Amino acid sequence: MRRLFQILLSAMLVVSSSFVHAQETEPRIQDVLGSVTFDFNGDGGFDRALLVQADGVADLYIYSTVQDPQTKDDKLNLFLKKKEIAFSGPLWGQLPSIEVSGKGSLRIKSENSAIGRNRWTQVLTLAYREERFVVLGITYTSYDTLDPNSFTDCDLNLVTGRGVRKGKAITLPLKPIPLVDWSDDKIPSVCTN
Repeated sequence: MRRLFQILLSAMLVVSSSFVHAQETEPRIQDVLGSVTFDFNGDGGFDRALLVQADGVADLYIYSTVQDPQTKDDKLNLFLKKKEIAFSGPLWGQLPSIEVSGKGSLRIKSENSAIGRNRWTQVLTLAYREERFVVLGITYTSYDTLDPNSFTDCDLNLVTGRGVRKGKAITLPLKPIPLVDWSDDKIPSVCTN
């Protein structure tokens, strides 16, 4: 009897761990905040990127289209999942969005334009370079609704190191940041001061 209980318990753990793993890799449709179709790797496939709500933040899922060798049907495989790519609040004006730029890069916008005196907007530009996704650009603006002299804005190209801060051209020793290494503390201080 004890052996049967151990076998059943082991089976339950395998099933529950598989269920948890499936939940970690597959977003629920009701949590999807936005999606785009694009060809990130230039193979002609219809790849997808999803922005998914996850406890006050949004996660990014990128799927690549691959052809099944037996059926010749296209299917989507999870290529990358980046947790906490953007802030995602509970109100309109705090929800992130995703789009494809005219050059085929992903642009992820997060913001707080809804509540409090400190309002801000951040846009990350991502692209697939050298077999990985990298952050190529950062645009960041913030202002204080009670102090019109307290604001900052900055638009940086991490490839060239050139940008604009408060209307003035700047050049900094910057380089693209691998998406797997990205976090908000990677935003150059010139953008947040």
